[in-house]
Amino acid sequence: METVDLVKRSQQLEEKLLKSKCLTCPLFEAHFEQEHRRQRLSEEVRHLQHQLSEDSLASMPDYRNHVLALERLGYVEPSGTLTLKGRVARSLSSYEVMLSDLLLQESLLTLGAPEVAGLFSCLVYEQRSNSEAVVPRSVKAEDTFWATLRIRFCRGCCPRTATLRPTGSFGWRHSTMRTVGCALL
Repeated sequence: METVDLVKRSQQLEEKLLKSKCLTCPLFEAHFEQEHRRQRLSEEVRHLQHQLSEDSLASMPDYRNHVLALERLGYVEPSGTLTLKGRVARSLSSYEVMLSDLLLQESLLTLGAPEVAGLFSCLVYEQRSNSEAVVPRSVKAEDTFWATLRIRFCRGCCPRTATLRPTGSFGWRHSTMRTVGCALL
């Protein structure tokens, strides 16, 4: 039924156009070209106004810093194309850069299952519970965690006011690692 209405409306507009005095104007083609050029320029002005808007310009330095950081970490080539690390990060849903670094580091191969679980637990949110799961502390897991945070601490990834020193004791207890680590993410 909608198609029939559209066809009828199209026929009505065609009849109206054919009856229009504009078609008999000797300068019709010139006028049509002028109007077409005016609409094209108007669209270009809107596009340029958006590019020059405060919102667009305000986020540009931050965007460039992120791109430079991703280039430095090997996620993006200088030409702007994604590397293998970048494609892995793109397929993950959150904490892309940190997860990709952890997955692609060979140092994880030397860790046991509890240490890897503890390391990745900082990236998972769970509701608080009264019982605390205790996972053995691993020096290698701690070193891997801090090395990854050092990578993330490059320009553009963390606020300039952040510091990269552990506060308090580092532990694998309930959300301790998350609290320490996510302050810099």
